[in-house]
Amino acid sequence: ANAWENMQIDIISGTVKDFAIEMSTTYKEQDPDKRAENMKVFKEKTAPFYLNILDETVKNNNGYLANGKLSWVDLWFLGYAETLEGFLNEPLFDKYTNIKALKDKVYAIPNIKKWIDKR
Repeated sequence: ANAWENMQIDIISGTVKDFAIEMSTTYKEQDPDKRAENMKVFKEKTAPFYLNILDETVKNNNGYLANGKLSWVDLWFLGYAETLEGFLNEPLFDKYTNIKALKDKVYAIPNIKKWIDKR
């Protein structure tokens, strides 16, 4: 990747990191009432905000998050997205069709598929 492509990847990784921090902050809240309130906001506003941006980004980048081709940020995000599905306790990939297509494409890569089948 050249400097421009690396910058595009960095932008997306920063977005995913911001999203992960929001999830972590919600998860780590100790007060049950505050955590429930934060979870409601996360599910209804925060997650859709980030997921809509990322879904649109995939749509506009030839089915990938950056530069129209597979990069580490696709793999990192998909790993995070699996954790996010568990956190939200609802299917994530069904609602965001471009992210789902990215997942299907990446998980069909032979070595990745082999690893997923073993875990």
